[in-house]
Amino acid sequence: MIDTYNLRAEIGGEMATEYWGKNIAIEAVQAIIQFGLNTMNLHSIEAKVNPQNRSAIYLMEKLGFVKEAQFKDRILFNDSFYDMAIYTLIKGNETYLF
Repeated sequence: MIDTYNLRAEIGGEMATEYWGKNIAIEAVQAIIQFGLNTMNLHSIEAKVNPQNRSAIYLMEKLGFVKEAQFKDRILFNDSFYDMAIYTLIKGNETYLF
């Protein structure tokens, strides 16, 4: 989702397990950050993450995202409710790790 008025966007994604640990996610998110902040001139990018997904949280924090909130029972999936954490990257705080 892109909120052009407030110069912010939301990112998210999933990856098949056979591609885990191959640095594909970090390369993809780096490209999204560069495009969003530099080409689209966004002020911030937001990611919604399952707080139990340690790999996604590690990736977000490594790239400069900061946890802003956690909501209880926010998402209904397969008849169960799950929490959701919100991580935000504000322009100027990004870490590209090239």
